[in-house]
Amino acid sequence: MPLARFERGWAAFGGDEGVAVARTRFTGSQYEEVVCTTGPGGRREHPGPVCLRRAAAGIAARGRTATWSGSCEDRAGRLLA
Repeated sequence: MPLARFERGWAAFGGDEGVAVARTRFTGSQYEEVVCTTGPGGRREHPGPVCLRRAAAGIAARGRTATWSGSCEDRAGRLLA
């Protein structure tokens, strides 16, 4: 699903390659749920948390609270949270 379909998204780049993308999946009156995907390139630089911090800052600037949900089997997602 292309990022362009969503109103807001944040990305981290390693050179010319996108290595992580965070975007709002659900927007409510008080909360925005954030999802983040990281690619194999640049993981040692931890681009996911950078994208999530930027996403949370943007959400807070709009007067909402950023939320995150995930499966207990999703170790990578738990580490990002």
